[in-house]
Amino acid sequence: MHLLGASTAQAALLVILPNLRKGCMIAMLLSFSFLIGEFVFANLLVGNRYETLQVYLYNMRNGSGHFTSALVISYFVVVLLLTLLANAVGKEKE
Repeated sequence: MHLLGASTAQAALLVILPNLRKGCMIAMLLSFSFLIGEFVFANLLVGNRYETLQVYLYNMRNGSGHFTSALVISYFVVVLLLTLLANAVGKEKE
């Protein structure tokens, strides 16, 4: 765009922002579909007798913020470890 006489701000406004908007919309739709899929899968496995993590966190929103933060961090660590383990197993098979 600089070759055509546009400034950096015009290039960002006309080229980068429209592409970011589409990417953000796709990311939001993917996140929503994964969240709904996780809820449905957990509901199929355990039924409605048990609370899923998301429902438990929603019910605890007025309680201790430290506890819910620690629970979310622990959840992310477990997911990270499982992802690393899956990658290691996948590399061994190649």
